[in-house]
Amino acid sequence: MSNPSQPLKVFPPPSGFRSPITNVYSEGTYGFYGPFSTSHLAGSASDFILKHCSADEDGLVRTLASFLDDAAAHTRQHAGPADQESLTHSAWLCIRITAPTDAWKTPRWHRDGRMFDCACAAPRPHAKYAVTLLGPPTRMLWPSEAVDAVVRKVEAQRSALGKGDYYEAEEKERVELAKALDGIPLIQLQEGQVVRFTWGESDAPVHSEPDSSAEARVFVSVMFGSEAELKDMCSLRNEVYGEESTWTPPLQS
Repeated sequence: MSNPSQPLKVFPPPSGFRSPITNVYSEGTYGFYGPFSTSHLAGSASDFILKHCSADEDGLVRTLASFLDDAAAHTRQHAGPADQESLTHSAWLCIRITAPTDAWKTPRWHRDGRMFDCACAAPRPHAKYAVTLLGPPTRMLWPSEAVDAVVRKVEAQRSALGKGDYYEAEEKERVELAKALDGIPLIQLQEGQVVRFTWGESDAPVHSEPDSSAEARVFVSVMFGSEAELKDMCSLRNEVYGEESTWTPPLQS
């Protein structure tokens, strides 16, 4: 059993995993912030994916339900006694379906920032569970002093710039981080393999979207919290608690 404060856990790859998704024919993004129900979310998420992808519907629902159930069970295992029920009361489920793109040929190395204010009886790191159901998996680095040193150095260079130069420097920082971290081996993830990583912490894992210039991708993530925590997240993101939000690119004229 992993330590609840462990920044990163890579679960064993699923034996004989075959994605229920065979093809992506349009892009889209799905988000849900609200009460957690495996059956509701697996059904709602599969309906969304099927609008954008070719897939085995039954297999897709099973895959999503298994991912959600396992993530919720793992979250409860590592919750304090006073938080075991409230910690998985609500969830943010996110699905990103993308066509092949050159946007991430250069990695966008980053740590996930604060999602909400922790309201646990005994404050502890919260985490996100993620899986790639089709296409290249997330680029992920093991937390280490070597990674931290590189990130600190590049971030310090950005902080030294004036306000007017801050946003212009973001792309430069991205390129510099990519060069500086290039020699550090990536975690070798497989399609269908789940990772758990913390957010809002100084030792949260550094990660990036993969190079998906040659492949479409379907990425799914979920994170849990109490009703109050997810409502806090909604207020920060201008989302509506209990409602789905979806995005699809406008049709080309």
